[in-house]
Amino acid sequence: MIQMTQEHYHYFKYAFECVNLYSRSMELGCALLNSSGEILHECGLGCGSCGICEAIGIERPQCHELYDYGVSERSCFGYKHFSFCPVGLCHLYSPVMRTDGEVVNIVAGPFLMADLEDFIANDLRQKRSLTGADLAQAVKLLVRIPNITPGKANDLSNMLSLMAGSIRGSLATAAPFEADAQADDVIQSQFSEYIFKRKEVRHLPEYPVKTEKRLLASIADSDKPKAQKLLNQLLGHILFSSGGDFDRMKSETYELLVLISRGAIDVGVSASRALGINNKFWREAQSVSDIYELCMLLSEVMNDYIDCIFSLSHKKNIGDINKAVQYIWQNYSNKITLEDAAKAVYLSPTYFCKVFQKRMGCSFNMYVNRLRIEKSKQLLLQYDLRIADIVSMVGFEDQSYFTKVFKRIAGVSPTHFRRAIEESVVSARYANVV
Repeated sequence: MIQMTQEHYHYFKYAFECVNLYSRSMELGCALLNSSGEILHECGLGCGSCGICEAIGIERPQCHELYDYGVSERSCFGYKHFSFCPVGLCHLYSPVMRTDGEVVNIVAGPFLMADLEDFIANDLRQKRSLTGADLAQAVKLLVRIPNITPGKANDLSNMLSLMAGSIRGSLATAAPFEADAQADDVIQSQFSEYIFKRKEVRHLPEYPVKTEKRLLASIADSDKPKAQKLLNQLLGHILFSSGGDFDRMKSETYELLVLISRGAIDVGVSASRALGINNKFWREAQSVSDIYELCMLLSEVMNDYIDCIFSLSHKKNIGDINKAVQYIWQNYSNKITLEDAAKAVYLSPTYFCKVFQKRMGCSFNMYVNRLRIEKSKQLLLQYDLRIADIVSMVGFEDQSYFTKVFKRIAGVSPTHFRRAIEESVVSARYANVV
């Protein structure tokens, strides 16, 4: 990052604030670069702090070629661009021309739009021939890079283009800020004014209802990483659709909280507990005057709900699985399926399969087979029983399959197991006689 004079910083202050705002709300690195590719300002995990180029032996200056296209295509100013860096990571950028003819680029990224394992196999192992410690170091850095769907990348590009237009307006004046003490107010009003003007000719995307539903589902599943990702998407929409009106942002954020609390109540959180969490948010939100702090506060409250749901589901799951185990012990000699056990404890087969595996440390089928084999071992000690009879007594329908499962779990076939027991009994009796 280049050193800047106070005057230079003063000139770009609005652009820097927009970069910070975009990075925090979109959870993506964002930077402002000059026409030489030098970083004037960066927020989040951007090209300047990625480190992957250095890890795989690519010199940093090559990354600047990524933005040369935007500088040369002067006729495209104001339009969004999408490019790959030398490593193969994706970037979004929008060039802006200043009144003095110099070009600056607003850059968002890096991010992935491919499966991480595929990227490692194709771009690192195959194309770059990375192995050993070099590959491990590159992967360590790569896992920090966000993975974004093409649809979301398009939305992020639209947001970046919108922001670039606002910055372009601010750079059109020789001295956009006359007083540092009033700079924040000017930033807020200019950004708000620009967004509202943009709305007159171009509608912003509709409220993402599907994302809202996925957020509620992830909260109900106590999936914090997924819930945080979806919450950030909704907050990003609220941020840019509010036109910079902080009171409106706060109101819409509280509406989102009410929605989250209703979802939590639906899966078992008590209404009194939900009311307490919401009241806490509203009290603390009164003293918040920063968008970032508001988003962080909502994230903390959401995590409180997830912790409550996890605690409830954990206790409930223990009871449900204990009942399921009791059902298995009572019915192991009959034909029994995962669907039967799930139905017995009023859970969906998919959810039951997941919580059973987590609670018991093995799959449903493995648990049933282990129980049946242990019961068959006890029956094999009764020498008057044929193995064919034992097979049906412990719930197996096929003797060959029973033998296969027995050998896999016990290490020997049922015949060898019975023979070994007989030999040990004879040996013990002989030893007593002697």
